[in-house]
Amino acid sequence: METIIRVTKLAAANDVFKFSIDSPKELMVTTDTRNFIKLKGWVLGIDGTVPELVLDCGKATRFFAGVERLDVAKVHSGAPENCGFETFIEAGKDIKVGALYNGTVVWLASVSFEPVNVLVGHDGYLFLDHDSNKSVMQYSGELLIDAGNLDRWEQYFSKIEVEQSKNIFTAAFLIAPAKEYIFPEHYPVIRRGATPFDQFLSRFQYSAPIINPISQLLSSRNYSYSKIDTHWTHHGAHVAAELVCRHFGHKFVDADYDYKFVPTAGDLGVKLLPQISESLPYPDFSVLNGMRIFDNKIPNRGRVHIYANENSSSDKTCVVFGDSFSTTLIIHLIFSFRRLVHVFSGADIDWAIVNHEQPDFLLAEMTTRFLIKAPSAEFSLKSELTRKLSAFNSSQRRSAITNLARFTDPSIEYYKSISMAELNKSSV
Repeated sequence: METIIRVTKLAAANDVFKFSIDSPKELMVTTDTRNFIKLKGWVLGIDGTVPELVLDCGKATRFFAGVERLDVAKVHSGAPENCGFETFIEAGKDIKVGALYNGTVVWLASVSFEPVNVLVGHDGYLFLDHDSNKSVMQYSGELLIDAGNLDRWEQYFSKIEVEQSKNIFTAAFLIAPAKEYIFPEHYPVIRRGATPFDQFLSRFQYSAPIINPISQLLSSRNYSYSKIDTHWTHHGAHVAAELVCRHFGHKFVDADYDYKFVPTAGDLGVKLLPQISESLPYPDFSVLNGMRIFDNKIPNRGRVHIYANENSSSDKTCVVFGDSFSTTLIIHLIFSFRRLVHVFSGADIDWAIVNHEQPDFLLAEMTTRFLIKAPSAEFSLKSELTRKLSAFNSSQRRSAITNLARFTDPSIEYYKSISMAELNKSSV
């Protein structure tokens, strides 16, 4: 397993000890819990003596310094030459190193092993690994959608069909392909059979309003996905947005953003040590500042953005429920509609919002690795905000209330009042 070794000095120790952990260094390694690595360093008490050491890896054991460190003695005048220590620790098992001071253990440093949720593919391509959805097992065909979730997917699309006939909107379900489907030759896992993506399409592509953009993304794949991120790029999002409008039978209006190249480590490159970065084109979003009439700034699930484009040639409203891929997607849909409401929900649909907005178009988006679990039939923004805001401290609540007060457009009062009510409830 790819693992990052983290060595953290604990500040409290500086008052009574001088010390250094020379090994291990912070780096990325392949670890096996059957292997051992060297723990090496030196320690001096403020009185110049060498203390007894303690190693805690679930069970505390004592050991002694005694290794000659002439280099330390030269720098710290009068220090004993035997202030060094060396021992071995089990790879993959977190430990703390301490020293005895007046009979009490003072912890000097911790050594931790953090699994890297990154699969390093061919030609420098990075892919997601060790995620809760077991995306590697999905792609290899070892894990499929179970019967219960297939039934719930059936119910999900049936509900959309019923609501669509009652409220007269056009609905679509957009699949955002994971990068391994776009660059299979760079993915270091063999696809041995049907995947949940295949299973899902086989079951629903002809009976539900599904948009599968994989062929269009493949045709410009080097621009659609980067090497160091799981998500599509802005080019990929643009491709998907155009397809969405085509499916709706609605004119796509290109935002025509100005782009500049920005170095980024993405959500995968940032997990490596050292980090791997890539320069990618990013739009100048300043043009959106006057169009964003609401943003509750809730992290991830539960976040709501609302945009009003008064200069749009369209008078249509679009409501989007989606996961992290949808955050870039909506940036390329905004100019095609008079009003766009975006809820970060992982494709869970809040029908109260749909009934409130009475949209012309309803879009749900989900990436392939989430298909393994059908959306919740009980999702509501209100309950999601209850869950998220209950964890806010008083400072975070004040900040959230100040943010909500900035938005005064009458058309967002429904969302503002829900957020404010839940904030007030969470403070009780």
